[in-house]
Amino acid sequence: MHELARLLLPPRIADWLAALAVDAPFPPLVAMADTVAARLAEHEEHWRGFADMAGLREEEWFGGPYERAPLELHLARIDEALEAGKTSARQWLHYDRGRQDVMADSDAWKLARLAEHGDLPSEHAGTAYAWLVMESLARRLGEEHEPLRRMDARRLNDIIGQYRRLDAEVMQLRRRLIAAELAQARPPEGQQAPRKRDLTEMALLRNELKKSRRHVPIRQLMRRAGNALRTLMPCFMMSPLSVAQYLEPGVLDFDVILMDEASQLKPEHALGAIARAGQMVIVGDPKQLPPTNFFERLEQEEDEEVDEAVQTAESILDLGAHALPTKMLRWHYRARHESLIRFSNQRFYKGQLVVFPSATQGGARQGIGFHFVEDGLFEKGVNAAEARRVAEAAAHYLRMDARSVGVAAMNRKQAELITDLLDRMAQDDPVLAKRLNDEDDHEPFFVKNLENVQGDERDVIIISMTYGPANPGGRVAQRFGPINRDDGWRRLNVLFTRARERMEIFSSMKAHDVVAGKNSKLGVHALHEFLHYAETGNLPQLDDTAERPHEPESPFEEAVLAALRARGYDCVPQVGVDGYYIDIGVRDPEEPGRFILGVECDGARYHSLRSARDRDIIRQKHLENLGWRIHRIWSTDWFRAPERELALLERKITALLRRDGRPHLHVVQRNG
Repeated sequence: MHELARLLLPPRIADWLAALAVDAPFPPLVAMADTVAARLAEHEEHWRGFADMAGLREEEWFGGPYERAPLELHLARIDEALEAGKTSARQWLHYDRGRQDVMADSDAWKLARLAEHGDLPSEHAGTAYAWLVMESLARRLGEEHEPLRRMDARRLNDIIGQYRRLDAEVMQLRRRLIAAELAQARPPEGQQAPRKRDLTEMALLRNELKKSRRHVPIRQLMRRAGNALRTLMPCFMMSPLSVAQYLEPGVLDFDVILMDEASQLKPEHALGAIARAGQMVIVGDPKQLPPTNFFERLEQEEDEEVDEAVQTAESILDLGAHALPTKMLRWHYRARHESLIRFSNQRFYKGQLVVFPSATQGGARQGIGFHFVEDGLFEKGVNAAEARRVAEAAAHYLRMDARSVGVAAMNRKQAELITDLLDRMAQDDPVLAKRLNDEDDHEPFFVKNLENVQGDERDVIIISMTYGPANPGGRVAQRFGPINRDDGWRRLNVLFTRARERMEIFSSMKAHDVVAGKNSKLGVHALHEFLHYAETGNLPQLDDTAERPHEPESPFEEAVLAALRARGYDCVPQVGVDGYYIDIGVRDPEEPGRFILGVECDGARYHSLRSARDRDIIRQKHLENLGWRIHRIWSTDWFRAPERELALLERKITALLRRDGRPHLHVVQRNG
């Protein structure tokens, strides 16, 4: 064989041909080769036409050039195309045309390539593309708008800090301005007369100031010197009874009258004061005590008779709500721990109150404590064993704690018994005696009953539930005084919302002892449910959404939360129970019930508040009063440099731990 032919042919074929006899049948072989070559050319022609029509590319279809693809791969691809043509050829063509369209967009083409090679799951391709578009738009906005380009966390925080300082200065200047304007007002001199009884206004007041006795009666003084008194004292604080007693009709008028605790004020008692003012503002809670004749029947000795004596009437608040514009004040400020208001908010206010979370989620200084008095018996309107336990608890707080304390019992007799027990204990305890009788205390200790505790609040409220079995191990009689009446639930609502920091419940009965049936009054149901709540911390038969963990409200919060957790921090999203939530709470590593820091992201809740004062002053101050340290992350800064913002956040956490005397938190760095 010619050596050139040997070099061009594959070795096995060259050896085979060299071994053939001279008379081998070459013509048939040549014919077969021509046929194969023709079929291959025909296949290539069809492939080119199919590829052109479908927009296929050799590299994608064969993984390389057409010429290098083995025949088996050709056959496999043809079978795949035939099978796919039955179901998804149209989808493939649609996809390929779209693929051609995005090739002009370099970023979109990169995403398409990632998806085709399996590096980007197809179900995430749309999200990735949306993010790409949004990122491009955000960067373009930042480049085109100078304020956005210049805005950063330091500048924003400086603006907020300056606003807070200016707001405080304005408030102080307003006080000074009001005082200055009032100081410029000159009270009328009045009539100077030789007879003392003819003196009026300032002339009369000067004369009265010289006296040590036999002063002019107040009603007459208000009639003769009312204008001078009103100039010297622009604000009068009086009860409706005092208004009727000391201010004659038509003699002295006011610009505005403010009525507080209006739910307890009968219309006939309020109308006299209303008639003396040009405008009025009525403030009260329709879910608290209404006007009653309870105090008109205090001479009744038996609790059952007192129950029958309680009668309610329409209040000026009820009357005004029918005819005047109303506004619900939803932000709750009193309770420093959400557990103190949670029951009333869910049971009586249908979750409408906005309750700010406490930075301390547990501990003995805050929340509710339940103490069961096993030997407590309710006899002749009192529970002696329970009264002793309550008096001991009150004495403990008064001796050991600087916080203000109040005691509330279910009836007058129990309140008087507790008072007597404390007085006896104070006879041999000078520290207790001083606290009981401290006239300089701006919030003195008190012992009151259910009917007269409205309007009071203290750091610690100790409650004597009073009722219980009449005999050891006996059944609790289902007579609970005023609670059995139609508005008994309103009395309980007052009782359960007096505490700022701590509520201690002493009870000789448990929830199962209070039978709340289908025909029971709402007060009995509320008593049963509150005892269950105090015992277990759970809200029975109420909306339990607060029990379930909350999820982040935005992808921004999710990103911050994930970054913190990746560095080993124990974080909780949406800390809170009713109405207001801290976006992210970072737990103290040594006290899991305490949050070392609250992280807020400038999301929808921040921007939903109506004014900058609500956002950056009132809310911030209240959160700080509840023990929170707040760190805000602005979305623009997180978008530009998340690692930098995360480093700032970590430095803040470390600084707070050191400030609290804690060792540096060792975190776990997770990669990937």
